Amino acid sequence: MGFEIKNGVLTKYKDEVGVTDIVIPAGVVSIDENAFSNRWGIKSITIPEGVKEIGKWAFRNCKKLTQINIPKSIERIGPDAFYGTKLIENLRKQAYQDYLDNKVDVLYCRTIIIDSALIEVKLPMYGSTIGNVYKREEVVFKVPEHITCIADNAFYDMESRETPKVISIELPNGLKRIGYSSFYKCKSLTHIDIPEGVTSIHYHAFEGCEKLASVKLPSSLTEIRRQAFLGCKMLKSIELPQRLEVIGEWAFSGCAKLRSVDIPDSVVCIDSSAFIGCKMLKNVNVNRDIPFIFADSFDGTKWIEDMKKKSDFVVLGKTLLCSSQPVTGDLVIPEGVTVIAGRSFLGAEITSLTIPEGVTTICDQAFQDCEKITELKLPSTLRKIGTSVFLRCNNVSKLVIADNPYLELKDDQLYKKDSRRVKILTLKK
Repeated sequence: MGFEIKNGVLTKYKDEVGVTDIVIPAGVVSIDENAFSNRWGIKSITIPEGVKEIGKWAFRNCKKLTQINIPKSIERIGPDAFYGTKLIENLRKQAYQDYLDNKVDVLYCRTIIIDSALIEVKLPMYGSTIGNVYKREEVVFKVPEHITCIADNAFYDMESRETPKVISIELPNGLKRIGYSSFYKCKSLTHIDIPEGVTSIHYHAFEGCEKLASVKLPSSLTEIRRQAFLGCKMLKSIELPQRLEVIGEWAFSGCAKLRSVDIPDSVVCIDSSAFIGCKMLKNVNVNRDIPFIFADSFDGTKWIEDMKKKSDFVVLGKTLLCSSQPVTGDLVIPEGVTVIAGRSFLGAEITSLTIPEGVTTICDQAFQDCEKITELKLPSTLRKIGTSVFLRCNNVSKLVIADNPYLELKDDQLYKKDSRRVKILTLKK
């Protein structure tokens, strides 16, 4: 068949005359976005076990598609993967017929499920009993126990339509992943427990859930991606699991009632603006340095305001976030610091910079646009320099490097020793 497959990713399918029933070959682990879009002649598709991801619009406008299987290995189904197919139209009709035949409650009469995947939820405002029509104001939605995958956008922005208010969602124990925008703007949602086994909460998953006051996170969770809880105004407390590694960009931004957070030792990345605008956040507890973090990760919090009043520098564990006041002239990074956060001195009017022994990491853009730096001293302990750390620092004419196995100065160019392609700095002659 006309498959284009690269490194286990099925990137494209080309129509073959007379072929209407497609069997995807074993070994494929991902079906790329648009891979089968607009293939009008396809009637059925067989997906083998081992496929983990179906991308956005993968089968869009396969108008005659009426049959497909979703294997148990699937972890992610992208937005509108089956948009414009006969399959979805038939499933909507069947779901409503099941309600008419008393097979499902009115709450599930517009819920689309394929095998173990929940594809779409559209809740009706009105239900009926014999001789009566009633309005559903608030509901608890229970995702069926056999579901292991919730498609991206499954509950997306429900309350912009005429629907009841979803105050609680019960998730099944076999769930593998909380997908992209899964519960975006479920504005009445107050509580949700995420079951063990889920390792990732993806982009925008609970963004705009304005009344979400409590979330139970599983010990299996390793990453909270960008904007996952952005704008959850009522979220007062959250216990981060001990295996968590990544807190993404804007992950908890605007959680105005969040008061305290303990950062587990497992966290290796707190991305830009992760807790920005958490106005009531007063306690940030950490026992070690964070290998990758940005200066603005806690901007607009009570904690950062208090820290700036206590010292010339804001230090989280052994990580230097920023200075308490604008820096001019000579800057000596304080002793005991091991990590300098990203954008910590972006555009500062520094003329001389000394980074002491013990510093191992300088994160992205830490000294970008510090155009007045003329003298720079780097320690022997430095092992990692992020991207654009000294971008547009064009006036450095004096560079002192202690014996450092990581850095190499040659022909007035500073490189990482393991790669001549990664230039860090050019000295001014």
